[in-house]
Amino acid sequence: MSYEKLFDLSGKSALVAGGGGELGREMAAGLAHFGARLIIADARKGAAQEAGDYVGQAGGEARYEAVNVMKDDDLNSLFQGIEEKEGGLDILVNCIGAIIRKPILEQTNDEWEQVVNLNLTGAMRISRAAAALMVKRGKGKIVHISSAVGLLAYPEFSAYASSKAGLNMLIKVQAMEWAPSGINVNGIAPGTAITRLNRDYYEEDPSRLKQKIAKIPAARLATCSDFVGAIVFLCSSASDYVHGVTIPVDGGRTIAG
Repeated sequence: MSYEKLFDLSGKSALVAGGGGELGREMAAGLAHFGARLIIADARKGAAQEAGDYVGQAGGEARYEAVNVMKDDDLNSLFQGIEEKEGGLDILVNCIGAIIRKPILEQTNDEWEQVVNLNLTGAMRISRAAAALMVKRGKGKIVHISSAVGLLAYPEFSAYASSKAGLNMLIKVQAMEWAPSGINVNGIAPGTAITRLNRDYYEEDPSRLKQKIAKIPAARLATCSDFVGAIVFLCSSASDYVHGVTIPVDGGRTIAG
């Protein structure tokens, strides 16, 4: 067997949903480096465009779409366009996410539903649409971005942690249902990296950051580039026999308890 092209993504079409954030655009750039053609989808059109430009500046090929995954019209338009322009879809990386930090007794029903609906129902909606295209080809790679918070209990993270724990189970069920169709469904559980979702939280109280780092065996926060290797692995032929796992990429945080 030749291993020269184990991580080669040349000619593969890859959709990064929620790709307008720091994490999503870095993953997109990593996939592009290995040859994938990128579609960046984000509810924030400006962020999607910036991510597309970021991939382009890194030497990759990308186009962008403004998409709200909770709207049927947006999803239908996105995947019809992918089928027409790309002839199908090889890879989905689902980076969609929202977070609200509040004690349970202070959290409103609307706040709970906002987080759980986007992180879990949104993940189901985008991946179901992607799988429908992949089934036609008899192959595909779906990678959901979960979180270390979905594996450990933290106070004030009830909605976020619950949605990510649910996502971890969705990954397993999708893997079981879609593996016979040649589709690999897996996930990664990133540790803490500073992004738009948590920057204000740590800046308003720097002691939180010190406490966080103290619990990480690697003794540092993640950078967005720390997650690229796992993404490329799970999107490439190197992971063809990997189904239904969520890989912690967290500097050892989840093994430390």
